[in-house]
Amino acid sequence: SAIDTGDALNKLSQRVGITVESLSTLIPTAKLSGLSTEKFETGLRKLATAMFEAATGSDESAQRFAALGVAFKNQDGTLRATDQVLLDLADRFKAMPDGAEKSALAVQIFGKSGAEMIPFLNQGREGIEALTSEMAALGVQMGADTAAQAEVFNDSLDKLHLATQSIGNQIMVAFLPALNDMALGMVESAKQGGTLRV
Repeated sequence: SAIDTGDALNKLSQRVGITVESLSTLIPTAKLSGLSTEKFETGLRKLATAMFEAATGSDESAQRFAALGVAFKNQDGTLRATDQVLLDLADRFKAMPDGAEKSALAVQIFGKSGAEMIPFLNQGREGIEALTSEMAALGVQMGADTAAQAEVFNDSLDKLHLATQSIGNQIMVAFLPALNDMALGMVESAKQGGTLRV
């Protein structure tokens, strides 16, 4: 289970642009808010997409970040880390009253998972960081090297399974003609009134 978790974290880190270390504490924090890993990932991917669009000329996305007062670029023009933008957005959402406008804004930024992310976002940066620190203290945090090794191990198991399947296929090729001959012989014997005994 721990190896599968590491493997999943390593792949998720590549998909959403957040370090394994951060994800390994953010995901359980999100779960405490009733947010599934799948929904959290969907929201993070949508946020990363919105940041990229804003950086590459989408006025609508850029205006949305500007209206919230959240920077999506570093001073050198590169995109900020997705988790840091997420924490800034959490502060803005915490300050907003719950309601239709807040839900609509969450969906615009985080996609179809937006509304479900509101309880997580309502904790604000301070609340989220306190919980992620607690997760780290509990030993939940995982390093990038460990997660990468977990992915390599699982990939090796998959290859081993394929190799075993290949051996099975070779055995099948070798024995099928004889098995077919035996089965056909038994059918013919039954047709001729013989007694089949198994």
